[in-house]
Amino acid sequence: MSVVVSKGGIRRGVKGGFAEIQKSKAELTSEIDYLTRKSDDITKMIVHSNDLLRRVNRGEVVNLKKEEMKRLQTEAAEIQGYIRENKERLANLANTNDRELKAFMAIMNVI
Repeated sequence: MSVVVSKGGIRRGVKGGFAEIQKSKAELTSEIDYLTRKSDDITKMIVHSNDLLRRVNRGEVVNLKKEEMKRLQTEAAEIQGYIRENKERLANLANTNDRELKAFMAIMNVI
C-alpha cells in the first residue's frame, strides 16, 4: 500500500503538525503553571499543619477547638484530593504529549 501526497499536501500536513505541537506546548505550559500553583498551595497547607502539630507536641497547644480539628481534617482531605488530581493531570499530560509526538512522527515519516 502506498500513499500519494502532493507537495502542497505535505506542506499543509507539516504546518498543521507544527501548529498542533505549538498548541500542545501552550496547553502543557498552562497545565504546568496550574500544577505549580496547586503544589504551592499544598506546601503552604502542609507547613501550617506541621507547625500546628509541632506546637501540640511541645505542649504549647493543649486543647484544640473542635473547629480547628475539623479544619485540619478538611485540609488533610483537600491535600489528598489535590495530590490525586495532580497525579491524574500529569498522567493525562503524559498521554497527550505521547499521542501528539506519535502523530508528528507519522507526518515526518510520510515526508
